[in-house]
Amino acid sequence: MGERLVIVILCIVLTAFVLYHFRVRRRQEEELNRLIAYVQSINRMVYDLRIDENEEGALSRLSNEIYKTAVQLKEASERSREDNKKLARALADISHQIKTPMTAAQIALDNLLAHPQMDEAERMAFLRRMELQLGIVEQLIVSLLQMAKFDSGTIIMQREEVSARGFLEQVIEEMELLFDVYSVRAVLECAESATLFIDVKWEKEAYKNILKNAAEHSGEGASIAVSLEDLPMFICIRICDEGTGIPQRELPHLFERFYRGSGSADGNIGIGLNFARTVFEADGASVKVSSNPGRGTVFTVRYPKMTKKGGRILDNSTNI
Repeated sequence: MGERLVIVILCIVLTAFVLYHFRVRRRQEEELNRLIAYVQSINRMVYDLRIDENEEGALSRLSNEIYKTAVQLKEASERSREDNKKLARALADISHQIKTPMTAAQIALDNLLAHPQMDEAERMAFLRRMELQLGIVEQLIVSLLQMAKFDSGTIIMQREEVSARGFLEQVIEEMELLFDVYSVRAVLECAESATLFIDVKWEKEAYKNILKNAAEHSGEGASIAVSLEDLPMFICIRICDEGTGIPQRELPHLFERFYRGSGSADGNIGIGLNFARTVFEADGASVKVSSNPGRGTVFTVRYPKMTKKGGRILDNSTNI
């Protein structure tokens, strides 16, 4: 009797074990099939997975890891689509911007070819027109190549601590020829002790664009004031011109790429101020503009103050 009871118990235990093993095996197969189906859906760029349905266990951990990978793939896919949209817009902008000066240059060339006996003065006028339009195309291409580097994230800012006064003096000195063309002068007010933590190469290009804009809109004999204000948390550099000013309705659009205001100079392609803002922001600074028609314009560039600690230069502010 006792032996039969033992045999019955063993049979029950064995049956329960087999049933449990079968159930576990079946659940594992179902989970594997679910994961296989999910991986197949990822290949079709469908990234939905209910992570809250997962339970404990090796397969669940695998499921969670697949989910994390899917999230990363989804984010990368969304970034790629956004990059493609930006590229399409950029190509459309480039095509539109290059078309105008190239058409003007082609018209001038057609006139020269159609009238070989043209008066010398008129011939020179057409040649100068072609030179101007081709110069615009060259400037546009260089500017767009620079912007493309920033848009693609390939630019790494090489920041260093420099004398603010020394940096601004270099910028003004390199702009002297342009100032002579417009018969304006720059006046610098900056303490000797002030320092900036910037990428000198790119920041020079940014300031040149702002100073060029100021020179173009200032009258003959006008002064462009470049000043620095050393605040507890920030360093502010202001560029003030004595020009005609900018209408209030145009100020919100001033830094938009390819935007040309009502008072834009001939040959202005509307990319300089956008490029300047891109550089400032990449270097941790911000830029704003204020203006009153007939009273000039003020560009203000604000840098978060840097402090030294343990031999390193640290940013006092995380947000501008």
